[in-house]
Amino acid sequence: MDADDHLATGNPVQNELAVHHFRQGTLVAIDIVNRPADHILDRRMIAAGYTPVKAFIYEYRVNEAFKRWMASVSPQADGTRSVE
Repeated sequence: MDADDHLATGNPVQNELAVHHFRQGTLVAIDIVNRPADHILDRRMIAAGYTPVKAFIYEYRVNEAFKRWMASVSPQADGTRSVE
């Protein structure tokens, strides 16, 4: 993925870890161990083209931010989304 920045969260002692990979500030991939909800959310964010603020990742506030972002975009006639 040619990531140039990485952000790890979770607790490796409890065998729960997520590593977010960014390229030029854009979320491009994530590696997750034993955090299925994060896996689903991050796949949705990457598919939608959403990159969370890193502070939200640290504070586990990504889900709310992503929901607000998704509510602010509307589908276009060609099936793509654009921010209003």
